[in-house]
Amino acid sequence: MKNPIIRKYGLLMAAGFIFYFLFMKLIGLHDVVELRVLNFFIIIGGVGLSIHQSLKRNPDTFGYFEGLRVGVITSAIGVTTFAIFIFFYLAFIDIEFMLWIKENVPLGSFLDPFSIMVTIEVEGMASGFLATFIIMQYEKGHVNTPENHKL
Repeated sequence: MKNPIIRKYGLLMAAGFIFYFLFMKLIGLHDVVELRVLNFFIIIGGVGLSIHQSLKRNPDTFGYFEGLRVGVITSAIGVTTFAIFIFFYLAFIDIEFMLWIKENVPLGSFLDPFSIMVTIEVEGMASGFLATFIIMQYEKGHVNTPENHKL
């Protein structure tokens, strides 16, 4: 990967997800599924910083589609790393939590660590694309496009 900014903020995003999950586990709120909506703020932060830093680094060549690419790849790194962490966590570290999910979550009897990992990946990438699109609407006035060079 040529852009170390993408990797940096993708891994920071994953660290944020993991810290948030473990903190919720520590205070006993890891079973409140609705709190996962707060992960969107971690995505917004990671994607926003990645796009902003990439724009600052290459202001002359950074276009709208480059911003979309940076945001989606940053999201992919963060979300995939977290999804893999959750797979190993549920499969090997906290098997009792996996059993709780099977018993208490709607359609839980059909879930296993792999299906939860895939679900997190799909949900996280959808959120990442949405966050990227939102941020690029703000940043598009700053990127290198023909419209921004008109007098």
